[in-house]
Order: sequence, then structure tokens, then C-alpha cells
Amino acid sequence: MPTFKAVITLNTVEFPIGLRHYFFLNKKLKLFANVIFIPSYSLNFNSTFEKQSTTQSILASYLKINPSHSFALGGGIGYKKLNGEMRYSTNRNLLNKYASWYTDYFAFSLILGYRIL
Repeated sequence: MPTFKAVITLNTVEFPIGLRHYFFLNKKLKLFANVIFIPSYSLNFNSTFEKQSTTQSILASYLKINPSHSFALGGGIGYKKLNGEMRYSTNRNLLNKYASWYTDYFAFSLILGYRIL
């Protein structure tokens, strides 16, 4: 079976659900670890599928992006009102409605935060 690469632009708003455990080192400094479930229902904004090969049929340009569930693991450090986190999201198949198509999509994030209250 021939394979080729394509570019998928995925613009979404996700609603992850998870657990976080804190390890308090002192009153100002804490470490934390996350386990997160990311449901497949997300709001898609102008997501696109772009084929980069002319060897496949023209029908490949009309595939609908439909993400599947995934999980994420993360950890970080908090100091006073500042937080820093690294998070890895597991693979999601964005074309899960098509038996002969498969995507290899995962994410690694660096998240910086500031607590207001």
C-alpha cells in the first residue's frame, strides 16, 4: 500500500478532564503531576486537510477531520503565583472514520501560568 504525507491544520478548543496531585516542598514551592483525559468532542475552527502527493486519488482531499479520545501526562513546578508545566498528549487518530487512513498526531506542550487570586 503506498503511503504519503499530508498536512492537517487543526484549530480546536478542547475540554480536558483530569486529576492533579501536589507535592508541597514548602509554603511557596510545590511540584505537581497530572493525568488528563481529552474527550473527542472538541470545537473545530477552520481545520483543513492538505494532500502533499499527486499519486493518491482526488477523493483524499475531501476527508473530514474527526479527532478521537486521548490522554495526557504532565508535571510541573509552582512558585508562589507562577506555574510551569510540561505536558505530553498521546496519539490521536484525526481520520478515525476512514478505515484505510491513519494519522499520527501527538502533542508536547510547555505551559506557563500565573494565578490571579
